[in-house]
Amino acid sequence: ESKKVAQINIRIPGSHNVLNALGAISLAYNMGVSFEQIESSIKMFHGVGRRFQLLHKIPNLEVIDDYGHHPTEIAATLNTAKATRKDRRLVVIFEPHRYSRTKECWNEFLHCFNDADDLYLAPIYPASEKEMIGINTNRLVEDINHLHPELANKMNNISDIDEVIQKYKGQNVTVMTLGAGTIGKAIREWVKVQ
Repeated sequence: ESKKVAQINIRIPGSHNVLNALGAISLAYNMGVSFEQIESSIKMFHGVGRRFQLLHKIPNLEVIDDYGHHPTEIAATLNTAKATRKDRRLVVIFEPHRYSRTKECWNEFLHCFNDADDLYLAPIYPASEKEMIGINTNRLVEDINHLHPELANKMNNISDIDEVIQKYKGQNVTVMTLGAGTIGKAIREWVKVQ
């Protein structure tokens, strides 16, 4: 016979986070932690830095930053954003991380942004790698747009974040920054002057 022993709510969105919480709950319970303690602990957990982190919110604009730089995590993050913000335009600013990763995941990058309404790609953050011929933002924008017309736009520099955000002034938007390079710092600098 089954019975309800607790109702546990998590504060961070996404089915992947629900699955992570279920794993943690199962482990804690099997180690002898009571459901009351588990519920209390999960209630206090607000997530970690640079994972779906809300940095700025005013009535028509919210800015969320995420460390996502691999296509699988990007797709999961954008799917969560789209599902939880149905009334907002999802504007994604992505800084690819490393030439080698961009090359290895090229085909996956062509589809992982499908939940975005608008996509802006910054130059590839090299992370000490040398530039690779043919692996660049221009080509990635072209290849994405070949499959998803007019989705992707090129940014000349990561500092163009303000210019991108200003295009949506007055619209109901969620701007999501993604990447493991300098984009996290750049969006925090933008937030400071707002």
